[in-house]
Amino acid sequence: LDEAGPVAELEQLLRSAIDEFCSQLPVSAEHPFAARKPDDYWLTLWSVVMHTQSHQVPHIHPSAWLSGVYYVEVPEVVLAGDSNGGWIEFGIDLHIYARSEPLVEFIQPEEGLLLLFPSYFYHRTIAHEADQRRISMAFDVVPA
Repeated sequence: LDEAGPVAELEQLLRSAIDEFCSQLPVSAEHPFAARKPDDYWLTLWSVVMHTQSHQVPHIHPSAWLSGVYYVEVPEVVLAGDSNGGWIEFGIDLHIYARSEPLVEFIQPEEGLLLLFPSYFYHRTIAHEADQRRISMAFDVVPA
């Protein structure tokens, strides 16, 4: 391992994925997300350790442009996929007036999975029943 340790390795992995993601965005001043792609950014990173019935409430990341999560450890019951416990959900219905129902997407975590999403996407995690912990590294790309 490098002197900086495993978090430095994770940072390199994340920056590489973020840069690849950014290189594939359309070049358009009309695209509301792509037009705000930062030339330079700070990467903020934190760990999330969840035990039985732990969950994240619906939220966004208002200071960031892009957010993501990297799954480090996932309980067996979550991997089995018998329910959506421990999964991440996007597009939560917050009972805001809208002309149509929001599109809701559930994504099953697995160890080594990296998700990137616009920071304005509402998301939450679903509580799980496992006796094992669920560990992920969440992060934000904040314009410098």
